[in-house]
Amino acid sequence: MNDFFEFLIERVQNLHGSLGISRKDMPQIKEVDIPHFLKRLQMDGISIVDIELPVNKLKPTQKELNPDRVKEKVNISPKDRKPLIVSNDYFILDGHHQWMAMRIQDPYQLASIHLVDVKMDELLRIARTYERTTFKNINGEVE
Repeated sequence: MNDFFEFLIERVQNLHGSLGISRKDMPQIKEVDIPHFLKRLQMDGISIVDIELPVNKLKPTQKELNPDRVKEKVNISPKDRKPLIVSNDYFILDGHHQWMAMRIQDPYQLASIHLVDVKMDELLRIARTYERTTFKNINGEVE
């Protein structure tokens, strides 16, 4: 696993199979605001189901990851992981770094998911217009 981390540290990983959206164009919702965001979706008539899915069934939306953030997430205990926000076509809205850390550990392990019953293009549209959304670059700096 150290070789893999060395590879990640050398450069930001480009995610194959992603929707190709740059981190700076991905809506970022603070952990404290996630319950409000999910409630807003439900108030708009969008169903959300809390389930567990194997991480290898999920697909990245953003095209790159910060390797240092992935490395930090590898050591988080399962009970301290926050649920990922995922569209009904299994693309990740929130939790890419945690998802990759889990894939490194065991691609078949189950992740807690807030499964939102819309396709990712619609979920992105909603998240981008959510009043508490911010945008950050790959290093976590607000754009």
